[in-house]
Amino acid sequence: AGKFSVSAGSTECAACDAGWISAVGAFSCSECGAGKYQSSANTCTDCAAGKFSVSGGSTECAACDAGWISAAGAFSCSECGAGKYQSGADTCTDCAAGKFSVSGGSTECAACDAGWISAAGAFSCSE
Repeated sequence: AGKFSVSAGSTECAACDAGWISAVGAFSCSECGAGKYQSSANTCTDCAAGKFSVSGGSTECAACDAGWISAAGAFSCSECGAGKYQSGADTCTDCAAGKFSVSGGSTECAACDAGWISAAGAFSCSE
């Protein structure tokens, strides 16, 4: 596994490039697709939630920036929008009533000033 031979009867096998895999007895290698990485000589594995790989041939997945999320097997991350915050690797949650987030990409919500209120999921407070 992880090697291939281009012709029958060959006495040597060539190694697959990084990010590519093969089964035992293979004549070619297969690229691990976007959202996956090469985890062993013959296995492509989905990137975990909160991580991604943009293109095929990856040997590891990159982490999403703070305030951005992804599901397992993702090839990109999504920003948590205004009024929400990142509460897990793959979860954006509405700010609670009395809290807000002005812009996307938040990892927490700010509390409204004294005497000001907001509904859940707010991006501002009001008197």
